[in-house]
Amino acid sequence: MNIKRAKQQIISTIKTYSAKDKYGRYLIPKEKQRPLLLIGAPGIGKSDIVSQVAAELNIGFLPFSMIHYTRQSARDENFIKHKLIKNLDVNLSVHSENEIISTIHDMVQDSGLERGILFFDEINHESEVLDPVMRQFLQYKVYGCPALPEGWIVIAAGNEPEYNNSARKFDVATLDKFKCINIEPNFDVWKDYAYRVGMNAAVVIYLAVKPQNFFRIENTSGDVRFVTARGWEDLSKMMNVYETLGAKIDKTLVSQYIHHNDVADDFTSYYQFYKKYRNTYNVNEILAGKASNDFKTRMADVDLEERYIFIGVLLDVVCKSTREFLRGARVFNAVTALVKSVGNNTHQLGEIFKAEVEKDSGNVEKAKIANNLLEENEIFYTMKHTALKKYLKESVQTGHSSIKDAYDSDSLLFNRSVENIKTMYTNLFGFCEEVYGHSGNEMAALVTELAINGFTSSYIANFGCDEYHKYDKKDIFKQKYDAFLEEISQIHKAEDD
Repeated sequence: MNIKRAKQQIISTIKTYSAKDKYGRYLIPKEKQRPLLLIGAPGIGKSDIVSQVAAELNIGFLPFSMIHYTRQSARDENFIKHKLIKNLDVNLSVHSENEIISTIHDMVQDSGLERGILFFDEINHESEVLDPVMRQFLQYKVYGCPALPEGWIVIAAGNEPEYNNSARKFDVATLDKFKCINIEPNFDVWKDYAYRVGMNAAVVIYLAVKPQNFFRIENTSGDVRFVTARGWEDLSKMMNVYETLGAKIDKTLVSQYIHHNDVADDFTSYYQFYKKYRNTYNVNEILAGKASNDFKTRMADVDLEERYIFIGVLLDVVCKSTREFLRGARVFNAVTALVKSVGNNTHQLGEIFKAEVEKDSGNVEKAKIANNLLEENEIFYTMKHTALKKYLKESVQTGHSSIKDAYDSDSLLFNRSVENIKTMYTNLFGFCEEVYGHSGNEMAALVTELAINGFTSSYIANFGCDEYHKYDKKDIFKQKYDAFLEEISQIHKAEDD
């Protein structure tokens, strides 16, 4: 299955394992709760989806890599303890709590979260001397003497031996203790994730045209060449920073992440092609509705490849603008809820805001301890605290009434931003309709990508977009878009041949 379905399977399993009957007993007894085993190629996001699930369910996340784990740290140790029994001072050999169980208890105490995920990465790399310990733990959730705390489940991940010489193949007896999920690379699913994390537009556009280069592992005559989703993501992050700094992006950089010479060459060439076209477009002018007639005429006549790049560049700017708008809207709505909570008692806002900052700071700290702080939530709290502290600073200088005045002023600015983003979408559709028509491949690409992108689809769902809703034949548009990409792909294949 793909990574998105695997994530949903993890969520469903956690909810099922947590379900209890009216007597407070687990519907599936603890010893029958099979650990989940995620098996798949390296670099496709197995570890990432487990941490995402923990964050979304607000439960703890404790990862361990079995490559670096030893029997000594996994097992509890004996030590001598003095104890008084029936007036006799005796020495007893007792078990200490092993590192894993001890760390879980510390996390529960410090974060306040009773439930969590214990995650073993590289599970089939663990030492053979650990094998009996792991078998016991998988079956009975016990490491030596200490047991896995109530509310915690076990998830493990590993690679097939074909991808890693040091990986061991599980025997039937071991596999029969797991709930197994086999994960395959899938670009269409990954693209949704790519949009959410702000991956470089050139990477997403390139892979949409050449999905065969999304994931490749080839071993010929001992020469291993590979490309993984992790490689594309890490390259993308570096490219974003390079572009911000104005640094040169060339094959030297690309080949540090894309370990396949042909693909590295191909992407480097494509990026130069993409950059040349991108730099000729004044996207902000287009989205402001100020594109010249000469430019519209030129874009109507360009070849298929440039049209696709152009739509991709437009969507990249729209996505980033929408993401920033939604972040601001989330903060504004949170502040609005606090203002409404005091009614006409606006003099209480200072204390309310102070208490909110303290509460949020505590929640963020606990989320960091539990390893479940989502990036978007961290950004939200940072922006929210900046806004609240700005209001508090103004109240110190001019009095409590200034908080409400400042909020009213910011309300006007927010309403203006709502109109600005609405106008941007209107101009986006207006340009594409005028240049490419209502039913062309370009409009199909635009509508389909807006639906796929998590930020733009969220904006459309919450704020509406009349222009988008005019195109209600989504299935037909998706078919046209797929045909559009296939046509571009065939052009590249002919050039490669």
